[in-house]
Amino acid sequence: MEHRDYRDQQGQLPPEIYRRRRMVAIAVIVVVLILIVWGVVKAVNKGGDKNSSATGPSTVTVSSTAMVTEKPSNAPECASGALKIEAQVGRPNVAQGNNLPLIMKITNTSKKACKAELGAAHQRYEIYTMKANRPVWKSEICYTSAENRKEVLEPGETRRFTVNWEGTRQNADGNCSAQAAPVGPGAYKLFTLLNAQLGEPATFNVVPAGEDDTAVTENGDDTTAPSTSATTKKSTQKRTPQKTSSGSQPAQ
Repeated sequence: MEHRDYRDQQGQLPPEIYRRRRMVAIAVIVVVLILIVWGVVKAVNKGGDKNSSATGPSTVTVSSTAMVTEKPSNAPECASGALKIEAQVGRPNVAQGNNLPLIMKITNTSKKACKAELGAAHQRYEIYTMKANRPVWKSEICYTSAENRKEVLEPGETRRFTVNWEGTRQNADGNCSAQAAPVGPGAYKLFTLLNAQLGEPATFNVVPAGEDDTAVTENGDDTTAPSTSATTKKSTQKRTPQKTSSGSQPAQ
């Protein structure tokens, strides 16, 4: 009787079985690779979110600081004459007893950025009568501040600061009080000083309360209305700053 060996035949499987196994193995490998890639991407994104959360407030702080120090922090101090100081008023005529904004205009006239102390503690606003050049109101007496603020100004850059004047005069003893009397109708001039540097003055009129604020009557502190540039020039000549170790003091 012929003996047949079926071991080889039994050890081999149909070709389609092997193909299926290979396909399954490939699919498993692909899935594993996808999971690995997904895990790596998720880990990277999660780490980025943590970093963003951790640095978020710092970014805001730096941005806020940048708004103040966006200009060169190593800018030199403004040289003498680099800053132009000008006095301005909110309006040329104001009714007696009403408030008037007093403005200091500061411009860097040099060709390079420079830094200067612009804090309110270094600003002075002074009001004088036009004709007699009598002091009426001084911010160093009636409006004080301890603010220090050094800032950088680019070439041609202008800053404006405002103090509100209530239309009153300082008392005879040089003090200010809530009961201070309002100034009389007439023509006045405003001087502003920054770090003892005297600026160009501004002129304005105080008119009687309830009257048309377009002209000055002849019954007040002054009878000459400052309506021309010549008048302004004259007032500038009358008030020559006296340089001292503590700064310029307007003539009184």
